[in-house]
Amino acid sequence: MPLNDTIINNLDTGSQIIDIHSSIRVGKYDKTFSSLIDFEIFKDSITRLTINFPEDCKSNRNALSITCPKCKRTDKILPIVYGLTVPLFDETGKLIKSEPFYSGGCMVTKCDASWYCNRDRLKF
Repeated sequence: MPLNDTIINNLDTGSQIIDIHSSIRVGKYDKTFSSLIDFEIFKDSITRLTINFPEDCKSNRNALSITCPKCKRTDKILPIVYGLTVPLFDETGKLIKSEPFYSGGCMVTKCDASWYCNRDRLKF
């Protein structure tokens, strides 16, 4: 059996969702990919899924390169963080200093840019 084949037995019939997550270290940052796959299980049947993960799009294909496609440099690159970003505090209430990032907003799609060039004001 190839490494990318997985067998899951004894699922209930009806609508199912698989939630997949994976992280890769890129420089000093972790790049996380995630995807939700909806599918249907029918009684007395075998369901075979082919899952392309991560989603095949330009942003995901470029996610492992932190070189700006415009200026070809890496010194002004920030990771893009999506969702609600809040400051972190330790148990004494002191603010924990975090790495700089670019806020991508709250809307998350299957193909969002991973990096932001502060020099060129470019998401990629």
